[in-house]
Amino acid sequence: RVYRITQRGNDFHSEQLFVLPNEGEPVAIASNDRHIFVTSNNSSGCFLYSYGKVTRNRSEQHFPLSICSGIAVDGQNVYVAFGRDDTVRVWNENNFGKPDHSLILALSDPKAVDNSVAMAVDNYTHELFLGTSEGRIYVVVPGGTPRQVADAQGAINSIGLGSNALLVVSEGAVRCFDRRPSDHDYHYPLRPTAQCINGRLRGQYNGLRVDGSQNAWLTDHWHNDLSGPFQVR
Repeated sequence: RVYRITQRGNDFHSEQLFVLPNEGEPVAIASNDRHIFVTSNNSSGCFLYSYGKVTRNRSEQHFPLSICSGIAVDGQNVYVAFGRDDTVRVWNENNFGKPDHSLILALSDPKAVDNSVAMAVDNYTHELFLGTSEGRIYVVVPGGTPRQVADAQGAINSIGLGSNALLVVSEGAVRCFDRRPSDHDYHYPLRPTAQCINGRLRGQYNGLRVDGSQNAWLTDHWHNDLSGPFQVR
């Protein structure tokens, strides 16, 4: 099931939007002002769902024998990672048919069992950040190729972007990297920072999102818990 969670004062309100068919296991979710996108896997392959926030229309695409993982969306494109194929397929949001093109990642360890990829995209620079199950963090600038910019020292489940920080969930913990330019105006590699969230984190987290107000929201799958908002510094 896919829900929308809204905050009203100190209370949260949940609204079920749609149910994934085909016994799908949800993997990742991303949204913008117009659509919600969900990736899901089952025994027949990967499914990609699109749900219109206004129209409430749902469409889906099926990729037989493929396994998809992370998803990210900006104002132009939808990005879906196929970790075992070592590719990210890119759709134009307004033409949700055949992918426009694919990015060849060449990131995966062929000996790894799980080559899942978590993703987030900067809506202004359109830099695409990728986190792998081996703990490495990459960035792809428009028209470029993946470049490693940090190491989380553990498998990455989720990535979130603040104005000045990149956050990852790795091994149940939130780890922070400083995105602010150094004295030489050079962004990469990203520098680890001890704290980038206002608040005390106590869960064993598996997912995170940073919203447009620079607030982080964290999910704790083991305790079926949603925590937030935490201001990202």
